[in-house]
Amino acid sequence: MPDVPHEWIETLRGGGVVRLGASDVADSDLESWAATTDRAVLTLDTQDCSTESELLATLGAVFGLDEDTDAEWDTIDDCLADYDVGPAGGLVIVWTGWDGLDEDAEDAMPTAVDAFATAAQTWTDEGRPWAVLVVGDGPSWQLPWLGAGPPPWEDDAADLDELGDAEDDDDEEWDTDDAEISDESYTFDEERAGDPVSPW
Repeated sequence: MPDVPHEWIETLRGGGVVRLGASDVADSDLESWAATTDRAVLTLDTQDCSTESELLATLGAVFGLDEDTDAEWDTIDDCLADYDVGPAGGLVIVWTGWDGLDEDAEDAMPTAVDAFATAAQTWTDEGRPWAVLVVGDGPSWQLPWLGAGPPPWEDDAADLDELGDAEDDDDEEWDTDDAEISDESYTFDEERAGDPVSPW
């Protein structure tokens, strides 16, 4: 049997949507595994999509949306539900380039993930499971992580914690400097305070 991580097997055989890193897929023998288990593999690359409308257009083109039909989430749902994988017993979608969504990502990505999850469940119930591998760095989008090592969003959280600690240290140093300036750099001379101010 071709080599794929043991942690992937349940999703690949039973369907679902998961998160992986780019190196995870590159280091696996996914194509050979799919061939020996009667699965088709579809690489979905959306790196040129920076907006939700561009993502919808690409999904429509890949999954067979009629040219006369507007690319909206409802019509994409229909395309996914009707997508024909031919004689294969299931489908593995490797989705890359989604982190190129500069605009609308917070709205578009959860909607897209939900659309794929619904389609995966529908086709799995039909006995032709879909596994969708969302590959790349970035947020979890509420998906389980099956990659090697810690998920990338934990690294981001750690960086934010370190930044917060550094800012706290800077604040403490600033407070200390203020105290030194107040205590040592300024004294109040009561006698001179009563002297007239010279115009010169």
